[in-house]
Amino acid sequence: MNATPRTDAAEGNAFIGIVCFSSGDMVEAYNFARQLDRELAQSVKYHQVMVDEVGRLSRELNEAIRQRDLYLKDRDIVMQQRDELQADKRRLDWLEYKVVNVRLPLVHGSRDLFWSSPEDLDGDCEKSNLRQAIDTKMKGTAV
Repeated sequence: MNATPRTDAAEGNAFIGIVCFSSGDMVEAYNFARQLDRELAQSVKYHQVMVDEVGRLSRELNEAIRQRDLYLKDRDIVMQQRDELQADKRRLDWLEYKVVNVRLPLVHGSRDLFWSSPEDLDGDCEKSNLRQAIDTKMKGTAV
């Protein structure tokens, strides 16, 4: 193409005058414009693919974070329950070595459910087991 700016000496203004293009220049300009359109379309498609991929990765990351938070919450609950069970076990272990009178609370007073002792203190042939006695009473009465 041979469009060159021309300066009007009297006015001092630059302008592009009317230029005649050859048919070869017109075809070249048309092909160049089509190539730019194709490249732009490919760029837009690539951009959309990248936006979609970033969106997908973002959703996957959010789901992974949510799963991690649920796992940590569940783990904390399990750890708390485990600590409570261990504390209860320590209490029962301690009670097993004591003479225990387990009583049922009533509105006015209480009544004996059972006695437990680590050794034969009252002349019985065998010692009582606190855990077994508790399990037996729990099965027999609704807790």
